[in-house]
Amino acid sequence: MSKKKILFVVPGLYSGGIRTSFLNLINQLESDDSYNIDVLMFSDENKSLLPHWVNIIEPNDYLRLITTSHQKVCQKSKLLGFLRNIMGAVTKIFGSGVAYKFLFSTFKQLKGYDYAISFAQSGRRKSLYGGMNEFVLKKVDAKEKITFLHCDYEKCGINDNYSRKIYEKFDKIAAVSIGVKDVFLKCLPELRDKVTVVHNCHQCERINELSTDNTVEYQKDAINFLTVARISAEKGHNRVLNVLEKLKKEGYRFFWHVVGGANSETEAAFLKSIDEKGLSDCVKLYGNQTNPYRFFVNADALLVASYHEAAPMVYSEAEILGLPVITTETISSKEFIEDKNNGFVCKNDDNSLYEIMKEILDSSHKLNCCREALNKECDFVESKNEFIKLLEN
Repeated sequence: MSKKKILFVVPGLYSGGIRTSFLNLINQLESDDSYNIDVLMFSDENKSLLPHWVNIIEPNDYLRLITTSHQKVCQKSKLLGFLRNIMGAVTKIFGSGVAYKFLFSTFKQLKGYDYAISFAQSGRRKSLYGGMNEFVLKKVDAKEKITFLHCDYEKCGINDNYSRKIYEKFDKIAAVSIGVKDVFLKCLPELRDKVTVVHNCHQCERINELSTDNTVEYQKDAINFLTVARISAEKGHNRVLNVLEKLKKEGYRFFWHVVGGANSETEAAFLKSIDEKGLSDCVKLYGNQTNPYRFFVNADALLVASYHEAAPMVYSEAEILGLPVITTETISSKEFIEDKNNGFVCKNDDNSLYEIMKEILDSSHKLNCCREALNKECDFVESKNEFIKLLEN
């Protein structure tokens, strides 16, 4: 029987949950001899992370404009930088669809696929970052076209008519959690028959192995909270600083360890806030890390303070490594934390976050009880099965 051909279209292999989810899925498929897999990335940065058996389709300079910052584009070519400025202006005035139509016209039509899969949700209509969905719909000939949804559709800025028309054109839509699916269908109930849940895959053995490589040691005379997320507004880092400032004034001792990068302006503002709130001695920044798992092992709790989230990879990574989670309520927190007894969920407001962190600091034994009850058996085979079922049904 001939192998079926799959094309994945992804933005690139930058740090973040979509990258991790994609690489985990690809590695899970290595043992399955039923498929030939091609990958097109709009940015070929870090393409060496892909396994050798995957066929990489190189982007051209025009596709790279979609996922590359203006600064980096100008470093390569002033002419391309000028073009990117024009595309950015066109997008702000007319929307990204016009810019994509021009940029995609410079690339060949891709043909002969059984499945063409966009592994990222649509971008905002007035933003040039995105385009995977549009590319699959317009530039790929395939028997079935599938898109993945990794976001809170209602809150991430894409719940509009432009996005609606895009999702209507796909044969299947894969939501990475039940919560992601439910929110999407709340907005687009007419697409119910197209939506399937395909949970993120995890490489459990690799996560466990990496966690023991140069494991980070923390001071043991205080609670050590860990956050693994880029420093940006929606992740709630600043609200955590407000909570920690209050708790410190009340005499509590703790450390907050932050793994995740930021642009220079955001990082400078964050460092200034840390200093102004008198938290320089208890907040530690580590930037982007190729191996974040070594920070998990000796932490007391993973802190997720986001205003909105879809299905954070760190929820399951913490479960694998036996680390309790303290999280604000988002669309998947019940499914991954509350229902599994993997930690503590509070309402998504600053006062509730303060109350749960204070409760933990007052009763740290609750973390120990949660850790002892965590099921560390790593079984995410079902995620791969969900993906195969998505294709074959």
